[in-house]
Amino acid sequence: MRNLVVLGGALLLASAHGVASNQLYVPSGSNVSVPGMSHPHLASSGRYNPAMSFMNTNEARFSVLDTSFYVSARGAGETLRFADDVLSVLSDADFEDDGIEQMEEVLNVGLRNLDDQFYAEGGVVLNMPMTPLQLKFIALNGPIAFSVSAMTSARGSVLYAPLTIDAEADDLDDDDFDPIGAIETLSSVYLKKAQLFNFSFSYAQPFPEMNILGARTIVGARTNIIVGDLYKQVIPVTELAETENGYVDELQRELLESALSPDLQVTATVDIGVLFQRREGHVGVTAYNVNRPRLNYNALGGDCAAISNESQQTACFNAEYFAAVGKITLEEEHRLEPRVTVDAARYFDNYGYEVVVGGSADLWPAIDIFGERSQVVTAGIMLVPDAWYWPKARAGVQVDLQDMEFVEFGLGLTLFNVLQLDGAMAANFEDLRNGDTIEQANAFRTASASVSLNVAF
Repeated sequence: MRNLVVLGGALLLASAHGVASNQLYVPSGSNVSVPGMSHPHLASSGRYNPAMSFMNTNEARFSVLDTSFYVSARGAGETLRFADDVLSVLSDADFEDDGIEQMEEVLNVGLRNLDDQFYAEGGVVLNMPMTPLQLKFIALNGPIAFSVSAMTSARGSVLYAPLTIDAEADDLDDDDFDPIGAIETLSSVYLKKAQLFNFSFSYAQPFPEMNILGARTIVGARTNIIVGDLYKQVIPVTELAETENGYVDELQRELLESALSPDLQVTATVDIGVLFQRREGHVGVTAYNVNRPRLNYNALGGDCAAISNESQQTACFNAEYFAAVGKITLEEEHRLEPRVTVDAARYFDNYGYEVVVGGSADLWPAIDIFGERSQVVTAGIMLVPDAWYWPKARAGVQVDLQDMEFVEFGLGLTLFNVLQLDGAMAANFEDLRNGDTIEQANAFRTASASVSLNVAF
């Protein structure tokens, strides 16, 4: 347990020092609460569709502070179930009879369930002060936007392989008996980390000759230079369970060194956005990653027999086994696949404020940096008062067509046209009200929050 806590701390420290990629990985700003929606008065305007930056209502806009974070888990209740089952066997089983067999069965069932149903993930995005920066230039007939951001995300899951306990009842009375050493299994924890720096530049301008049905056509393009480090490792569960273990200490050092001195790769993505804008609303189309670049994880496996360190050699053989059964890939690349999102909003002008209703939809599934598929459909509403001293309020709902059991709700406020606060949570809200603690934990999926301090003039 001590090793799990320290290892988790190492991952969190890596996150604190990491820096971000493309905002598609971790939603930021108002897109936490109303995903995919934009409005000229929001500081997040233009962060997704680059054409929307043309609608900026000021000559300049930038953020003094801009950060977001998220946590995500699937099957969190299964960890509670597993712990309860193990404690139940330890307290109730007769180890002079069939207690060892009962423990063996509980460990196999629990690890198999975690393999099928569990992962835990977290990430943080930090934007450099003064960015995202939007500037309007009359000579250019449109605004330019510049951003320097950073992201680190980490993910842990379980890889199951059959487990046996090589012990007899008489062994339990031996003072030198090592219960962890008696466990024979290839089951492992699978860790992944993504540390990415992102430098982006965009430009947008209208094309009067392309106006359609009275809607002004605006086209924007953005280039993202991504400097990244993708890392993964397989850790035998028996190594994590040891109270004194140099291998886990060494892995913690490796994670920290990877965070502070990453093995960087450089690639670039191109995003293109089109906006059809009328006074009463807009329709936008954004194509991300049109050039389909890639980033590579470090390779696992190889010549395991040549590794002198016994723990590292075990981890190497375990990685080879799970690759052979199709659960992981030894040499893995992450493709930033092309993705197209359509968004639309309708503005309702009222005396002293504006109501905006809209939404967005991904046209096909996208794959995130850890290999999860998603295809998001969103809807939201925003209240935008004219007076600076009234807060702007927004609320949104999001459904992932690849995982429709969970629904995300978000809320956001902008105070004094400067401070922007947004939060969201995804869960199976029916099960969340269930009185069963395990089912409640399984009902949770994600929580995210964003805070930014913005200046516009």
